[in-house]
Amino acid sequence: MALETEWEAYFEPNSYGFRLGRSCQDAAIKAIFLAIRAKPKYVLNADISKCFNCINHEALLNKLKTLPSLAKQVKAWLKADIMTKLGNNPQYMEIINMGTCGIIFFPLLANIALHGMETALREWALKAHPKKPTPILVRYVNNFVVLHQSREVIEQAQTFLEEWLKCMGLKLHSDKTQIVNTRSGFQFIGFSINHIWKWGRVKTLITPSRESRRRFLEEIRRAIQLSKGKAAYQLIAILVPKIVKWGNYFKYSECSNVFRRLDHDIFQRSEHGYTDGTQHGVVIK
Repeated sequence: MALETEWEAYFEPNSYGFRLGRSCQDAAIKAIFLAIRAKPKYVLNADISKCFNCINHEALLNKLKTLPSLAKQVKAWLKADIMTKLGNNPQYMEIINMGTCGIIFFPLLANIALHGMETALREWALKAHPKKPTPILVRYVNNFVVLHQSREVIEQAQTFLEEWLKCMGLKLHSDKTQIVNTRSGFQFIGFSINHIWKWGRVKTLITPSRESRRRFLEEIRRAIQLSKGKAAYQLIAILVPKIVKWGNYFKYSECSNVFRRLDHDIFQRSEHGYTDGTQHGVVIK
């Protein structure tokens, strides 16, 4: 609580992940939409490799510049032996595999470690390309995009950011980092973002991505399969929270057609893949 209150006063405007009053929708729908709505742009769509595992602890502690007693406590948390504390219980393996990400405050520390990226990029751009618009960086924890109308500027920005990340012991994920144009579209924190021609003008289209839809339907299918033999109301009680949660995440995008298709798919999966032991083809209304 002490660190969050202090650092919220310093965090950069286009940092959105795990911050009070800021959401995925603010990053993907608001910030990126405002940056690309005027004209298509090139995009550096980047992911920081093993961000939660590879942050240089000493560099992070130096960046904190906090009270000695608090710095000592943070260092102790970072060095905690999670394997010893949690053991090899399978239910904890996901936390263990994420390293220090299991600590409840680690997203805050990740934001602190990456703080300054936006400012550094802007200062670099003003020196390297003083006559061109400044690239726009939008970050959600370890996922970020850099937007600019020139591909050359984007390529140089990628090189600069790779060097900047080295000071924190981090690097970009080679398989998940790419440069694309908004006309061909890109994926960001579950959303598909691209430009289309409609009525003779460029329109920004933000929808749930195909991968997000695939994972959602797979989760629904798995829930239905595991509920065979249960009463219909029990299956409904399991599915409703999953559907509402997914729908609330994407409801501010252009999702009406996607939701309609998903309604049909869920209906079909429920009708053909579920039985309550007394009748086949139970339909969820």
